[in-house]
Amino acid sequence: MILAVYVVFTAVFSWLTWQSWNVYKSKWLSYALLLLIVIAGLTYDVLIILLGHFLPEGGLLRTLNIGRFVIHALATPLLIIFGFGVVRHGGLGWAQSRTNHILICVLATLLIGFGVYEDIFLLNLQFRAPVYTNCRGHPSLQCPLLFLCCLPVFPSGVIRAGSGWP
Repeated sequence: MILAVYVVFTAVFSWLTWQSWNVYKSKWLSYALLLLIVIAGLTYDVLIILLGHFLPEGGLLRTLNIGRFVIHALATPLLIIFGFGVVRHGGLGWAQSRTNHILICVLATLLIGFGVYEDIFLLNLQFRAPVYTNCRGHPSLQCPLLFLCCLPVFPSGVIRAGSGWP
């Protein structure tokens, strides 16, 4: 069952990467590039998790997983800048301030530095069974943490679509 979920996630994130590329290619917006980087990183992440079901433990799987942690450290904080860009493009007054833009970029840079330290320099990969969370206490209803982490993406997409931003 969980294998099917990761196949679906890989397909959805691949499609989202393609759509992000098309938006970036047509508009050439720097904020769209940040979204493309993050979604491509998420695509790589779920693809490696999916491949981990088939690959044996060893050097190849370890190297592929190191890439996941590097992407998390470098790309995930870019979502903060992307979100600020959506708000800024939506015309909210506080987002038009250069000072706020600088603060957001400094925050994202600090988080990237923290991620590099925690996720790359202190990386110690060891094999573990996948971690799932139990939904509503029912043992047959196991949900991957990735799904729960992605839930906020869908409402934000609806909000973005209403703003007229690409």
